[in-house]
Amino acid sequence: MDVENPLQEIQEYADAWSEKMIEIWLEKIERRHIQDTGALHESLKERVTHSASGASISMKFLEYGLACESGVGNLSLIHISE
Repeated sequence: MDVENPLQEIQEYADAWSEKMIEIWLEKIERRHIQDTGALHESLKERVTHSASGASISMKFLEYGLACESGVGNLSLIHISE
């Protein structure tokens, strides 16, 4: 990173952060075996918009990903004891 240009440093950090978040979410999907059709996996998208004052980060994914994060629809996360 270029310490001479703090705005460029912020923009590079925002780019790297958003890419890393997608990587983490993909790893979680794979680790939790949430892969019936692969639609959630394929839906993860990030976009960084840079401006003169910094950056704006947008993350997009299918809404049911929130339910999957809570364990809904994945019986391997549920333990039933008698």
